[in-house]
Order: sequence, then C-alpha cells, then structure tokens
Amino acid sequence: MQVYAGINHCRVLRYCLFGVRRWCTRYEIDFKKLVRGEMPVEELEATGDAMGRKVAALAREAADGR
Repeated sequence: MQVYAGINHCRVLRYCLFGVRRWCTRYEIDFKKLVRGEMPVEELEATGDAMGRKVAALAREAADGR
C-alpha cells in the first residue's frame, strides 16, 4: 500500500509553513505535491533528514489507523 504525506502531517507536528517550504527547497521536494497530500513517504525518508522521517512516520501511523 502506498502511503502519502501531506501538509496536514507537518501541521500536526507544529512545523511552520515557511519552514516546511524552505526545507522542501533544500531537499528538492515538490512543495505543491506535499500541500496536496500526494507526497510518497519514501521521498521524504530518502532525504535522510529528521524532519522528513518524522512526517513520513506520522503519515504511516495515520494510514495504519493509529
């Protein structure tokens, strides 16, 4: 099952929108895709960055119904 992350996951973690946009630019992540909730969690995890891993983990938990 493919799991997608969205800006809503970032907001739950209390990441500010400006910071998320800068982070996306740094790691060449498609910000618009993230806003639409269409960002595969594997792309976030592939950054190796703690922020990406946390957002991906939260999206996986939400997909599992936890």
